[in-house]
Amino acid sequence: MTLAFRDFTLLLCAPASLREASAVDFEKDIFPILEENCLDCHGPD
Repeated sequence: MTLAFRDFTLLLCAPASLREASAVDFEKDIFPILEENCLDCHGPD
């Protein structure tokens, strides 16, 4: 019974944690990954 209660509590808390996630910023979050791993071979275009 304790396991089921814990799982239920986790399900209730999950949406709250998803709402707190910050938005992805291309310049800050994505571009550095592309710059480090892709642009040398594929170029900026």
